[in-house]
Amino acid sequence: MQQIHFGIKLLIFAGIALMASSCNMLSFENLSNDFKWKNKKFKNQVEINFQYQPEVIAKLHKDVWFYDAEDSIGAEKKYKVKELLEKKLRKRNIVFNTSSEIALRLDTILFEEYSENITVTDADNEVIGDADKDTFIFRISGRLIKNDSVLFKIRAAHEQINEPRESYTIPGVIVMGAGGAANADRMIENAINEFSYRVYEKLKSLQ
Repeated sequence: MQQIHFGIKLLIFAGIALMASSCNMLSFENLSNDFKWKNKKFKNQVEINFQYQPEVIAKLHKDVWFYDAEDSIGAEKKYKVKELLEKKLRKRNIVFNTSSEIALRLDTILFEEYSENITVTDADNEVIGDADKDTFIFRISGRLIKNDSVLFKIRAAHEQINEPRESYTIPGVIVMGAGGAANADRMIENAINEFSYRVYEKLKSLQ
């Protein structure tokens, strides 16, 4: 009986491995990058004048599915960019004071997705067929300003490509890469977390 159960478990494991190797079900973009800059924060509070009036650009297409929003206002609100950035900055012991002589001014927020049809070939460079290659981009940029002078320009961006390829286990079959399993919320949060770290890094250099 134990051997039967072991055999069933082995078959299930083999099936999962086969599916994973055929059409990447997992994407490393879904992992949090918080650990990269864990505890990178000021010992004492640092004040900034947080000026959040960015130009929001959304180049979204109905035939591409990654961002679940229809326009720039919808995208910025859906993914809670302002709230996320404020949260990440506070975790670094950066607080907001309109009287501070140093301002963080958000300039642009970009949501972009586009698709292109490409030819997929096998290991012998033989044509299998055509499929869509999807690209998704999120970018946030701003400036640290003091007395109307720009101290630093700060930018963070994440790009994810969902690229078709031949299956590893089923020759001649087109499957999508790991980009298809990427999560928009996590990609955006990771970019915002990186941006908050760049702000911390530049402010620290002024001390």
